[in-house]
Order: sequence, then C-alpha cells, then structure tokens
Amino acid sequence: DVREDPLLTQGKKLLDTTFTLPPTPPDEREEWVEKLLPLVRELDRRGISWGWVNDHALQGGKIGPRSLNASGGSYQVVLLPEVPMIEPQTLHALAGLAQAGVAVVFAGDPPARQPGYLNAGQGDAEVGRLVARVIADGATQLAPDPAALADALHARVASPLRHLTQGT
Repeated sequence: DVREDPLLTQGKKLLDTTFTLPPTPPDEREEWVEKLLPLVRELDRRGISWGWVNDHALQGGKIGPRSLNASGGSYQVVLLPEVPMIEPQTLHALAGLAQAGVAVVFAGDPPARQPGYLNAGQGDAEVGRLVARVIADGATQLAPDPAALADALHARVASPLRHLTQGT
C-alpha cells in the first residue's frame, strides 16, 4: 500500500486550485460534420454515391472534369455543403471545373472567408469575388435541406443507374 506524504500533496492541492484550464471550445469541424450527417444519411438512403474531396486534390489537379485522375474513377457533381471558408486556390480550381461543364453546387450559404488570419480582409474579399465567378461560370446555390438537396443532385446525374428485376 503506497501512500503519499501529506506534506507533498499539499502543494498539489494548491496547484489544482491555482491553475485551472478554461473549458474546451467546440471543434468547428465536428460541428460541421454533425450538421452534414442528415444529408449524408439521405444520400445513402437514396443510393446516391458520394465521396470526400479535399483542397489538396482540387488544387493539385487530382480532380479533372468528371474524372478522378488519381484513382481513375469518375464523378458528376461537386457539392460544397455549408462550407463557411475556403482557400482562394480551391475556388480557382472549382471555377475551372464549372467552366468545363461540371455541376458545382453550393448548399446553403457559399463560403465567405478564407481560412486563417493572414491578410484576412484581402483574402476574404478575394473569396467573395471568386465565389461570384464560380457562380457566374455555372455553379448553383441550393437550400441545405437534405431531401430537397438529394432531389436536386439526383436531377443533375447524367444517366442514373437502375436495377431492374423480372417479375415472376
């Protein structure tokens, strides 16, 4: 049985009362994913395939017009659901995709700011100009309602796959 000397534990008690940590603020990313879950569930329920794409893939040319260059796959729509901030370089890539005829959809409010604080005013203004350019190039803005958004995405699918069975 190991016991601590009371003389040594007095200092620990003093430290515990002197140094307290503030409550941990909520993680914006976790909140965003929680907000996105109803849409993901609705897409899954309807059998609409989807996948995540990050800034690096868009900026690095790994996403071509309707083709996933790295994997050899394909896609039909780029959806930005409730994205509050975005890098200007990503918007340049999205503008190129929209000009090439790819359906780009902003669900909810389009991004209004850049990530980070370096030259924030200038960067946020550039994000606003580039979002307007992407929309002018053919991107659409839709309400973030999961059912309505799934309907709109399904309508943009060029040739939906159907499974038919013979009746017996």
